[in-house]
Amino acid sequence: MIVDDHSTDNSWSIIKNYQKHYPLLIKAFRLKKNLGGGGSKAINFGFKKTKAKFIALMDSDDISHPQRLEKQIHYLLKHPSVIILGSQVNIINHAGTLTGKKKLPLNHKQIYKQFSIIHPIVPPSCIIRKNLLPTAKKLYQIRFGLDDDYYNSFRLLNYGKFANLKEYLLDYRIHSNNCSFHHLKKNFFNTLKIRFIAVKQLHYRPPLQSFFLIPAQILTALLIPEKFIFTFYMLVRNNYSLNYLTQQIFKKINYNSLKPVKNLS
Repeated sequence: MIVDDHSTDNSWSIIKNYQKHYPLLIKAFRLKKNLGGGGSKAINFGFKKTKAKFIALMDSDDISHPQRLEKQIHYLLKHPSVIILGSQVNIINHAGTLTGKKKLPLNHKQIYKQFSIIHPIVPPSCIIRKNLLPTAKKLYQIRFGLDDDYYNSFRLLNYGKFANLKEYLLDYRIHSNNCSFHHLKKNFFNTLKIRFIAVKQLHYRPPLQSFFLIPAQILTALLIPEKFIFTFYMLVRNNYSLNYLTQQIFKKINYNSLKPVKNLS
């Protein structure tokens, strides 16, 4: 199923062309207006339309590997208590160049602990078991815009186990034009609010180490200038490898050295 959130380019014509060639495989819906909310509302629309036992999430600018669904469904059939299953992901930029590899925790216990300091699953890599969800009406509660997936992950921790496969089954596209990276400091403090709600309302029990790590995160967010926060975030989250970052620095140096020098005479 494809939900077009009222795109403004030629996406809908491309979707309709694929649907014409594969009418039994593809169901497509175009929303009358863009629902916003980081795609959460469009996901809820598609969720109501599907009758599938398993729901695999997928964003338009990411790339799933050919065996992704096969491997994930095979795992879910053997582990009926798992509600959400993700995978390891490769990080690519706008041009499709590999910039890093995100290594994520595998089992529920590790994932549960890490939720207090980071988002330990990548939503577009996930497949969801529908019969363990608390409601068949919608997947997401819409409360935090671009951070809805983080908030709703805390909700779903109460209904089943989480896991990540060890294989890299998704190329996850990240670049500075992503909406979620426009206001990183603001988004960070939004996640702090979500963590507080998770503890107070959603029965989440953070590990002891988070009481030391969270103040360190806050201090770092306050001290680092906004113009450097994107690069710092990408580096500490393994979205940029040191090798890739070094290459970019040298490219910048070489580019600047080739710029013509103005005649000051």
